[in-house]
Amino acid sequence: MYKGLKFDLRIYVLLASSDPLRIFLYRDGLVRIATEEYEAADNANKTDIFKHLTNFAINKDNPNYVIGDDADLDFESRRSHKRSILNFFEELKNTGIDTDAIWSSIKDVVIKTICSIQPILRHNSNSI
Repeated sequence: MYKGLKFDLRIYVLLASSDPLRIFLYRDGLVRIATEEYEAADNANKTDIFKHLTNFAINKDNPNYVIGDDADLDFESRRSHKRSILNFFEELKNTGIDTDAIWSSIKDVVIKTICSIQPILRHNSNSI
């Protein structure tokens, strides 16, 4: 949760080679933030898509949606519901959140995920 709102991170990873394994993790990406405060789904709110989904295509139609002009520089972008991860993490860091630890965890998940499928990737690339 971010200020009571659901959000997701779009992380960009390049798998340059499966044998030897070469993975590149881009330090920026995209954050999409829901436009209504999150509440656990129940019969009363389960159809309120603005609380439960972070998709731009959905949230852009909410009157609360804030569009930013420049995700890295413009003040409005810091309030935008769609912004860069660098911008978002800067704001989190200013509130005392250890964003280096978050990146470390993200990196760990990426590496472990790709390592878990590396034998299949190697086999498939060798059989082409």
